[in-house]
Amino acid sequence: MSIFVRFLDIECKTFREELLAILPFTGKTRGEDLFKPFDDFITKSNNSYDKMVSVSTDGAPAMIGKEKGLVKRIKYKNAGLLSYQCIIHQAARKEN
Repeated sequence: MSIFVRFLDIECKTFREELLAILPFTGKTRGEDLFKPFDDFITKSNNSYDKMVSVSTDGAPAMIGKEKGLVKRIKYKNAGLLSYQCIIHQAARKEN
C-alpha cells in the first residue's frame, strides 16, 4: 500500500504532497488484513488518526467495504474522516 500525504508546509506557505510510506502485505488482502499494517504504521510513526482529514482509495471492496473495509476501520478511529474514490478509477469505470 502506498500512502501519500498532502499537507500545508507552514514555512513555505504552500501545500505539499509526498510519499509517506509503502507498506508490504503478506497473506490475504481483506479489510482487516489491510488495516493491521496501516494501524501499526500510524502507531509506530507517532501519527494520529485525529489529524487525518480524508482518504482516497481505488474503490476495491477490501478498501471501501461497508462493514469490514479499510476505510470503515479507519473511520472507527476518526468518525469525521471524509472518504473518496480515486478520480482516475472513477473515470475508467465510466468509459467501460
